[in-house]
Amino acid sequence: MVAIVNQTGPMGASAYEARPLGQLTSTSRLPLVQVNNYGITGGVQVANFTLETLPATITFGPNTAPEPADPAQPAPCEQPPPSVPVTLAERATKTILLPAQTPTIADCTYIGSVEVTSPAPGAKLAAMANQVSKEGGDRLATYAAP
Repeated sequence: MVAIVNQTGPMGASAYEARPLGQLTSTSRLPLVQVNNYGITGGVQVANFTLETLPATITFGPNTAPEPADPAQPAPCEQPPPSVPVTLAERATKTILLPAQTPTIADCTYIGSVEVTSPAPGAKLAAMANQVSKEGGDRLATYAAP
């Protein structure tokens, strides 16, 4: 069985493939998350697919943003944002808006990865990234963790 999720809104439309429950584990990785990268920013959404409330941690990888060629763009962040602890209710999601909920990177550029982990036995996590551009017609891009 294959499931495709379509989402639409004022910023545009996107689609991504849903992950089979049997492939979910206590760790989910997103290889690309951007904040203030030439107008692109977004958020991370984490889902708990168990029947229990779970603790989880969203950890941001090293910043790979280069010095911008355009002096009007923000400089690279010196550090990635600090880890964000979350509590995920049973079969629920949590959205972290970037940089609104990671203020240490509000005025700089961050390009990096995200890892979501839970120490709970039997945890089944999924993660996705939404990225939005300030300009253009269809400004929304989405992908689910592989």
